[in-house]
Amino acid sequence: MQGSNGEPGTNYTGSLSIVQTSKDTFKLSWNIGGDKYTGYAVGDARIMAASFTSDGSSGTALIVEDDAGGYKSVWAFNGEKRMGYEVLTPKK
Repeated sequence: MQGSNGEPGTNYTGSLSIVQTSKDTFKLSWNIGGDKYTGYAVGDARIMAASFTSDGSSGTALIVEDDAGGYKSVWAFNGEKRMGYEVLTPKK
């Protein structure tokens, strides 16, 4: 996974685990430079609307399947005015 916090010089790498918990729900676990985020999403394997938390901060994300077998995501912390993005590639 590669991403950006929405400002120049804020690029990062990490991993995201997506586990389907029911027909329409998913549990999400991010690890970005040792920082852990947990979240839950509704949707299907193509499009998910998610909420996430870490150390008292929370936010929302939209995760959409791309043509390369991975996902693209836009996200924002609650109360922030900037949006971040991530490109998620499947493990080989």
